[in-house]
Amino acid sequence: MRFRKSGHAGVHVALAAVVLSACSDPMERPSSSVVAQSAGSEFRINGACAEDRLETTVINQRLVPVRLYGEGEPYRRLLMAESSELTMCEAGEGPTVARIHATATEYDAEGLGQAAWVIEAIGSTGHVDEAQALYRVTASGCCGTNSVDTYFDLYSGVEVMAASGRILRIDLPKIRDRRFISYHDNVSAIGVPEAVADSTVIGVIQFGDGRRPAARVALHSRRSVEHRLDRIALTVELAEVMATSHSDFQVERAEDLTGVGVRLVLVPWQEDVGPVEVVVLVRNDRLDLESATLPSDYWLETFGSM
Repeated sequence: MRFRKSGHAGVHVALAAVVLSACSDPMERPSSSVVAQSAGSEFRINGACAEDRLETTVINQRLVPVRLYGEGEPYRRLLMAESSELTMCEAGEGPTVARIHATATEYDAEGLGQAAWVIEAIGSTGHVDEAQALYRVTASGCCGTNSVDTYFDLYSGVEVMAASGRILRIDLPKIRDRRFISYHDNVSAIGVPEAVADSTVIGVIQFGDGRRPAARVALHSRRSVEHRLDRIALTVELAEVMATSHSDFQVERAEDLTGVGVRLVLVPWQEDVGPVEVVVLVRNDRLDLESATLPSDYWLETFGSM
């Protein structure tokens, strides 16, 4: 471990680099081909941010081999180099900077190939889910706000949806596909984009296949108060279903989704009223706004489609 002065105000602590060796057989390392990638981590003292309080930055880097083997998809190998940067003041409750940079490169027995994608996202931690073929970046909530998970397709690096709570998964084994439903409220670590231009937007319901950007349905309210997501659940014929370890529900084909829906329970922020319930059903493989049930001073609006 070495200590050095930075080129600007502060002190850096450099940590040892991590080297990846990709071998066909770990027991025969000397005769195997080697692919070298390095990743380092860093701790930075930026200076005072308040009386007797310091601002610090931590940069962590790691390498993650990703193997994608979903049904109906080609087998694919990626080496993901991820860098997370987190800057915090000891006097504050949350980070002032939290961002993730991830780059994926294809590899095979011959070594590294072409770059597949690059992801830049707000958040402090990243998680690879090979089974879902999704990369999740989490921006932690602070001061009563919800955390936000942003999901990216591991095949393309495309952002597909964001969620203030868990995402709901429906499997369609007959066509080797699936659908995801999520809700992103405006009382979260990352705000809802549609709310920037329209203050009546309190959140967005998203519905998609996890490969392309999800269809977005904005939820509006005439109340001049934000609404925090309290609960999200999948329904079948308006009755909630119990989730399994793999998915929330399963139907054979997309046309069998009729009758499946999503129930949201929202709590108005800093207002002495009860929770608000919204139910939206799926019809013809899309969210059906006409069949939605919600209070009279709320309404839905579609932004894009699958």
